[in-house]
Amino acid sequence: MTQVSLSHQPRLYIDNKLIDYDISGSINFKGNNQLNTLSVKITNIDLQFQSLFNKSVKLYLNSNDSVPIFRGFVTQITPTDTHISIQARDVRTLINGKDGVQIDITDKINYDTYTLAQFLFKIITDENLDIGLDFLKDSSPPISLKEVRGKSDVYKIITDKIKDVIDDSDINEPLRNFIDVYDDGNKSHIVIKKDTSIESNPSYNFSFNDGLISYNYNRRNLPNTIIYEGGKQQFSNIPTGTSVIEIKDTGDRAKNKQLAIRQLLLERQQKEEITIQVTKCYDIALGTIIHLDVDEEDILGNHRVVGKKINFGSSMSCSLMLNKEQVKLSDYLQ
Repeated sequence: MTQVSLSHQPRLYIDNKLIDYDISGSINFKGNNQLNTLSVKITNIDLQFQSLFNKSVKLYLNSNDSVPIFRGFVTQITPTDTHISIQARDVRTLINGKDGVQIDITDKINYDTYTLAQFLFKIITDENLDIGLDFLKDSSPPISLKEVRGKSDVYKIITDKIKDVIDDSDINEPLRNFIDVYDDGNKSHIVIKKDTSIESNPSYNFSFNDGLISYNYNRRNLPNTIIYEGGKQQFSNIPTGTSVIEIKDTGDRAKNKQLAIRQLLLERQQKEEITIQVTKCYDIALGTIIHLDVDEEDILGNHRVVGKKINFGSSMSCSLMLNKEQVKLSDYLQ
């Protein structure tokens, strides 16, 4: 994993050409199916006269890195009298938004029998897009595009559907699926991932003796009551007052209850909003389970990485956004 280097030297390539000027900026991995973004300032104002829009971008954090920390395409250019500011988004931009691949799904032309992975594979292959597919597997559990209709960009179709994909084989810990990208050094691949159990062995440990600079956290006012057609369910202990989740009626009272409990458990997993400043694991993947070894009992233990931000330039820093923790079905009363 990437560590902070005293001799770090970020390298930026645009259209596979090294930008041999001073650069500074940030990379933001927001998670929650949002695209990764790069913001960079370049101290060469002559670049404004070149056609940079939609050109490929690669950023390496250190001079000896073989895999870029970011790969995508230029989406915005802002020249000034002292520098050029460039915004870029990861390869999913090719299927996202008004500039991405648009599709019109009708009763006559549709993808009712396709899973999310099959749909992505077909669109990306048919359109000959520069998005890798070598690591693409279906969601867990798989879900089809049955009855999906209308005009939309491809990525919105996928993200709208993946929000419904929850592995609740363990009702005590329902696990979300999400869309991400993975770079193998040659290409950025689109992937579908499932959250790892918070109870699994952590991939990395952080302490003030090992990679942790500082932390801060806010405790959320978690939902503790669910209301659904035909019933209501309440957390056994609500000292902070009532906070309600309402579930739309499915026409089946038992299913209403099941969905309501699942949604409550999902939201209560995000008990704290935690940000840590670190000196290691800059290339840690979203969804990774880490262990915080700190004195603060509220945040001691395992956490899931849900976001990341890296600043680079004359110095380099990295912050990880985390959440915690599962709750048990036995905590809930009829």
